[in-house]
This record gives sequence, C-alpha cells and structure tokens, in this order.
Amino acid sequence: MQQLIFEKSWEKQLADRDRKQIESEFQSYEKGSGQVQLQYLWHTTNYKNEILVFSIIHNFTQEQITIDNKEVHLTTKDGQEHAHTFYVPEPIEPRTSMPWTFIFPPKTEVEVAKDMELQFK
Repeated sequence: MQQLIFEKSWEKQLADRDRKQIESEFQSYEKGSGQVQLQYLWHTTNYKNEILVFSIIHNFTQEQITIDNKEVHLTTKDGQEHAHTFYVPEPIEPRTSMPWTFIFPPKTEVEVAKDMELQFK
C-alpha cells in the first residue's frame, strides 16, 4: 500500500490547510505501478522571482530511489515546457510518496494554471 510521508522540515513548517490539501490530493491520485511519478499540486513565485512548484513524488516501485541530477520538466497549459535539473537529498522508500518543492530559476515564466504537468525526463 502506498504511504504518504513528510520530510522533517515539512513536518515542522507545513500549515494545517496545506497538509490537508496535500493529503487530499494524495488520496485522489490515481496510483501507478512500478514507476516513479510526479504530481503537480500548485506553484507560486518567491521574492527572487523563482517559481516554487509544489508536488508529490510518488515512488510506486519496489526499490528505494534517489533523485540526483534528474531533469524535471514543467509543461504549461499552452504547451510551454521548462526544464531544470534537481537533486532531492532524501531517498524515497519503496511504495512511498513524499511532497517536494522544485524551485525553477527566475527566467522561467509560468502562467497560473491548475492543469500543468510535471515529469522526469
């Protein structure tokens, strides 16, 4: 059974309403099998004009995974694709999902849309 876990810093800083939204999105996500998937939740811009993309990393495999130098692609509703390479310091255990924020550089222009896609390539 797939389990949702929160990285330690998320446990301390996550607002209750955000936690409830993440848990709800996790419950309603169509579970995959034998693969790693990214689920887009929402995004915002910080004071540096970086795009913070909140997501859930789903490890549906039977093995622990690490995300090291992986390219993540963000596709907007109008088909624009933005890519950046990421490292996630926490390994993700088998059959585990973990919320994560991918921070895209300021040059990334993202139109606000709920139907964005986020994926590894």
